[in-house]
Amino acid sequence: MAVFALATSWPLLWGAYAIAGLDHWASWAVALGLLEPLGAMCLIGAVFFVAPSAPLSHLFAWASRRARFTLLGLYIGSIGAIVVGLIYAALKTRGLT
Repeated sequence: MAVFALATSWPLLWGAYAIAGLDHWASWAVALGLLEPLGAMCLIGAVFFVAPSAPLSHLFAWASRRARFTLLGLYIGSIGAIVVGLIYAALKTRGLT
């Protein structure tokens, strides 16, 4: 499990670093709001899986809480986009737009 967590954290953190280099607010929002919290949680999770009682593994609770809020925001945003799309399609079908 630790190897999987390390293998997952590398592309997330590298992607956050690469996207943050674009110098645009949207790329920074994706990097710092989505990729970095999930990558940090996976990286700290790898330490947690190897040594659950290590002092560094206490950061796992903080990182998982931050990643949980990130995933919740992503979920709410996705549901909102689907609902807006369905409302738009319904209005377009009725000829109201």
